[in-house]
Amino acid sequence: HVFNFYDIYQALDRGNAASQVHSEEEFFEQARTLLQEPEKCGQMGTQARSIVESMKGASGRTLEVLSHWFSLHQSESP
Repeated sequence: HVFNFYDIYQALDRGNAASQVHSEEEFFEQARTLLQEPEKCGQMGTQARSIVESMKGASGRTLEVLSHWFSLHQSESP
């Protein structure tokens, strides 16, 4: 289930930094693969960190834009 963090999951998935599994069997299969391929595991981790770092601060940037917009349109209120 990724509904509560869909955007970040999509970015991780596109960046080959995540794998979605649909069953317990798939989970253990994926875990076994990553444990047997430490280079792949490390690459996924590095890519994931990069993606998450690039997305940090989105809320703050959104608030700045909204604050600016509201200050410009404040005088337009009835």
